[in-house]
Amino acid sequence: MRHALKPGVRPTSRRSAAVGLMGIALVTVSMLSAISAQAAVDPFYQRLYEDGVRYAERGDLDGAVELLQLACFGMLEDPPRLGACLVHLALVLDGLDDSERFLGVIDRLVEAERLADAWSSLSLDEATRARLEAAMVRRVPDDRLAGLAGFAGVVLGQRADEVRALPLDERRRVLDRELALAPESLVWRQLWAELELESGQNEAAVRAAEAVLRARPDHAEARCVRGRALSARESCGATVLDDLALCPDPVGAVPRLRCLIVRRDWSRAETLLESLPAAQRESEAVRALDRRLRRERRTAPSAPVTDALQEPSTPGIDVPSADSTSGDSSSGGSSSAAGDVEIDAAWSALESGRSDEFVDHYQALVPIAERRVRSADAQLVTALLAFSLERWDDAVTYFERAERLGIDRADTLFRYAVALFQVGRREQANEILDRCLPQIRPSPYVKFWSQRIRESAG
Repeated sequence: MRHALKPGVRPTSRRSAAVGLMGIALVTVSMLSAISAQAAVDPFYQRLYEDGVRYAERGDLDGAVELLQLACFGMLEDPPRLGACLVHLALVLDGLDDSERFLGVIDRLVEAERLADAWSSLSLDEATRARLEAAMVRRVPDDRLAGLAGFAGVVLGQRADEVRALPLDERRRVLDRELALAPESLVWRQLWAELELESGQNEAAVRAAEAVLRARPDHAEARCVRGRALSARESCGATVLDDLALCPDPVGAVPRLRCLIVRRDWSRAETLLESLPAAQRESEAVRALDRRLRRERRTAPSAPVTDALQEPSTPGIDVPSADSTSGDSSSGGSSSAAGDVEIDAAWSALESGRSDEFVDHYQALVPIAERRVRSADAQLVTALLAFSLERWDDAVTYFERAERLGIDRADTLFRYAVALFQVGRREQANEILDRCLPQIRPSPYVKFWSQRIRESAG
């Protein structure tokens, strides 16, 4: 009976195909637990499979179904071949718009995966795999997707791509619903971080990305989102560049270029700019960064990228954008990375004026600043927090260190002068004021403290 049909000869009825599918359903469960992955498939069934694939390729889907269902029956003892056969059978049924039998084949494939890794052991080409996943998204009800052992992740990726393509408002509504149903899903949490970034909510994007990274620190897409959001704020510490290195081109090019300019890494910025495709170089964002690069390279003093912060074009009393040095020689890679994250979080709190967070950030930063005595970034952010909390002695200590490391921004020096005045070092406060006052925009705050410091000198 096994050789009643010759290779290439079509069975003649859909009824035989339906009976064959039922046979696969009954036999798969009973036999797969005892199969040997090394068992050879009878050449007859292999030829049926190859003929079925050829029928499908030339558009004879009815014939392909009948050949493939017989071929799959003969491959029960070889999980990888059975998996490939079921995949092609499912694709043909999708082409026939036969959802009922498609779902039946998917059930068989899931069962074969559960018992013998029939899906995960496959080496399908990407196009075939993508076609099956797309068909599953169309035909498998949502409430069943998560229950398909071995398939939930790839199918969820297909659904994520569909959600990612929605307009922002609709995407937010969909993600609200999905996160309510599965609040721990890293897929939906990552899409939420991307949504916040695209909406221009950089602070929220950083928080959402870091929520993903707490669960999976090596999540490249989340690190990319965090890097892009921090770059948009010009908070360009060392870890930000590491994050941006994980972004695919061309997504990461503009954020990387911005951070290289902020960090005064002129050579790498110019190299990156020259490497961009012509169309991207002509975009308004890149042209603006090109102009900024040329202007700042002409006017800014030369200084090592790790030892200076960018001077704003119109100096004021605003919180500066962060830069950093890696002076944490006493810590390993993981603690150094954690310190960088805390520094970035402190800059974020300062820039956003979240004063209720200052005490916690300051307490976390003091030991980091004491370890990173050669890090201008660590010393400066700690000084600014101490200044905001009116811890004047500490502020003077950290401002002094930052100045020795090359921090000479006018607005930073003005705060340093105020802190010196508060601890009674009036002469030094006046000296620092002489250096910075001509470069600062007049404001009530600046006028008030300038007058007090001048008067203290007699």
